[in-house]
Amino acid sequence: MPSLATCLVSFAALTATAAATRANIYTFAQGGCTGNAALFFDIKPNVCALTIYAKTNETLSTKDAIAQGKTTVGSGKLVVKATGDKVNEFVAWGAGPKSNDDGLLQCGSPIKVQPLSGYKSECLSLPAHGFTWQESDKSGPKRGRRAEAPVCTGSKDPNAVRVGPEHYKIEGIPQGDAAELLALMSSGASSVPARLNKYTFTPNL
Repeated sequence: MPSLATCLVSFAALTATAAATRANIYTFAQGGCTGNAALFFDIKPNVCALTIYAKTNETLSTKDAIAQGKTTVGSGKLVVKATGDKVNEFVAWGAGPKSNDDGLLQCGSPIKVQPLSGYKSECLSLPAHGFTWQESDKSGPKRGRRAEAPVCTGSKDPNAVRVGPEHYKIEGIPQGDAAELLALMSSGASSVPARLNKYTFTPNL
């Protein structure tokens, strides 16, 4: 029978592994990671945080949204805890091969790969149409060059938005209301119509 110490070590290792896969990404219409934002909770490594800034009730395919520049944001922020022998990296993506395909978005070409370690809140202030985070072994090659960033495995829509000081969920609500909240967020609005206040919540960030 395993000793208590062995069990505790095994549990700690499992906890560290689980913690390493938890991350939030925020995308901002403007630079500096300030102002209104789209929020992506518990996003997995190499999954693209994709924000489509469409007008209210306008439905766009991924291909058309990219072609019209409606996925471009001004900055992105990562909050993640790295554990064990992993180093987390925050990647900003631009258009590139396969980025205009519908379905699961392939992010295109990496613009910047920002290495970080430990518990970090990292801002990349530059125009990009997607952001991901990834894990790499500390003993492996550094990922300073653009070509070394792995291709995205898919994309994720935002779970919520921040408009002014408040947060509003857009997941699991009527599509028209979600589109309106996205449009208000991207336009720089500081508040929303009273009928949308029912979607406010306090996120556990």
